Amino acid sequence: MNKLMVSIAFYVAAFVAMVLVFNNESIFLTFVGLMIIFLMMSFAKAFGIEEMYNILGINWLKNKFKNNCVIMDMTNE
Repeated sequence: MNKLMVSIAFYVAAFVAMVLVFNNESIFLTFVGLMIIFLMMSFAKAFGIEEMYNILGINWLKNKFKNNCVIMDMTNE
């Protein structure tokens, strides 16, 4: 349950950051969006690649679609 909550929070933060960055109304909101993006980048660097695969749900996709070449190529890059 904890991994699911972290994964959902990561994707929600990414969506909010994109909306704020593409906002044309306020420069302050654009800065807030950029700060969220930089915080997410530092968050991603702090964890290893396997932990980020778990957070982003890539391991779940690999287990769900074991023989799908697109998913396997995505994880090999």
